Amino acid sequence: LLQQAINTIRNRIDQFGVAEPNIFRQGDRRVVVQMPGLQDPARAKQLIGNTAQLDFRLVSAELPQDQLDKVIADARTALKLEKDDTKPETLQKISQWARDGSKISKNVTIMLDRKMSSEGGVSKLVSSRAYLVEATSKLTGDMIETAMEHADQAGLVPQYVVSLNFNPQGTKVFGDLTKQAREQQNAPHQIAIILDENITSAPVVNEPILGGRAQIT
Repeated sequence: LLQQAINTIRNRIDQFGVAEPNIFRQGDRRVVVQMPGLQDPARAKQLIGNTAQLDFRLVSAELPQDQLDKVIADARTALKLEKDDTKPETLQKISQWARDGSKISKNVTIMLDRKMSSEGGVSKLVSSRAYLVEATSKLTGDMIETAMEHADQAGLVPQYVVSLNFNPQGTKVFGDLTKQAREQQNAPHQIAIILDENITSAPVVNEPILGGRAQIT
């Protein structure tokens, strides 16, 4: 759980834009966070202490990946944004520029699946992939009753899966979302899982899920 807390804090601070933050474990119950050159410590405390925001959004297939990447590159040039600036507020500016110029639809936004590495407590961006997703989420983490990981022994090679159980409201919304994901125009039929405005994964929906129970491989 402590390592999970470290990963969550690191993701938030990376989005905060602090250069070379240092985050490390101290003992069994403490996490030390060092942010050189930070000008607003009160905002940093608020950012770190906020409850994590989890939501699920349909991935849009209106643009192929290469065209989406070009839209983002054009927006960075037009708005004079650095290539390695991946903060959520920067992606919001890029998305608004693309919507205003009719590069993307009004009901979608651009988000990133960012992969980070950590060496000696210092985080570095390894890679990022852009997705077009719904601009507004209908399914949020507070609609989940339980979530757990376990090993699936059904196949020849065991693999870990995450099992989710939704409350009655979440069951209805999740069912509608998975039905929508399976529609032909929404190929490759993905739903993005987003934590604190960063896409952690975008699993493929194999079939509509109507009973409020799901497994993510």
